[in-house]
Amino acid sequence: MSALLNGRLATTSSRSVFLSVGRTSAHTLCAPVPASTETVSPAGIHALIVDDDLTQAQVLGDLLSGEAAIRCTIATSAEEALAAIKVVPPDVAILDLVMPHMDGLELLHRLREQLPALPTILVTGWPHDDRRVAAFLAVRATAYMTKPIDFEHLCDQIAYLAGPVRRESPEGV
Repeated sequence: MSALLNGRLATTSSRSVFLSVGRTSAHTLCAPVPASTETVSPAGIHALIVDDDLTQAQVLGDLLSGEAAIRCTIATSAEEALAAIKVVPPDVAILDLVMPHMDGLELLHRLREQLPALPTILVTGWPHDDRRVAAFLAVRATAYMTKPIDFEHLCDQIAYLAGPVRRESPEGV
């Protein structure tokens, strides 16, 4: 988008001014946006998917690995997720908010203790649970999505959040 706009974003607002009938004022805000020639791909990123609904987790994992070449580890509980990150630390975590025993909020607290910079995407089927969502975002969840998940948007988020981490790693994985 930045390249199409020659590296600038602009927005214009007009409104009537009551000092004189028929006069309006227009305000334009222009901000430079660095044009990126690099296309970020999520291929090769390792995602941890945590959802107590095994079917949903497997479908999402199959889509991510098949369509976007993202390596996926699936956990159906917070406890499984905490064990999995000790074996292979992920580049990004996709967490369901509502789970039995330990919810996504408590899991995020524990993930932050072990992997403080891990990008996390909150996914919930309860988009209007403002209290939980606000609490989740307060502990630095990186992104928030509602179910049903928009697959393209999720892939874009994963590439954006985990891509720089993967590209800067010594292995380039």
